[in-house]
Amino acid sequence: MRIAIPTWQQRVSPLFDTAERIVIADVANGQITQMSEERIPNSSLNNRANYLAERKVDVLICGGISGIMVSLLMRWDINVISGTMGDINSVLDGYISNSLDNRNFRMPGCRGRGRKHRSGGQGQGQGRGRGNRNR
Repeated sequence: MRIAIPTWQQRVSPLFDTAERIVIADVANGQITQMSEERIPNSSLNNRANYLAERKVDVLICGGISGIMVSLLMRWDINVISGTMGDINSVLDGYISNSLDNRNFRMPGCRGRGRKHRSGGQGQGQGRGRGNRNR
């Protein structure tokens, strides 16, 4: 599974739509197997969605995100968990341990409702069109 987190000063960026950097982590069997940080090209929202799709991202964990951006990502079968804050490593650990719903990871004003935006089907790799993507 590939997870992307927009970053600012080693923390989750407050708004994905304008973030300049992103951490991409590969997770297998509950362990981070690879992690890198990249610069996000400064471009349209559609190009941002394409950028994540080209990198075969499965999940975007972010702070704020526009509804338009969520819709674009869902077209690419990228699940979005928004309203998240914290340092990158803690957030990754929280995702792996299924504890991101803990209030310590919630941005102020986010009560946990509506934070998960799912594309396609249930579970890993079950979204529309996922069967043909090479990992």
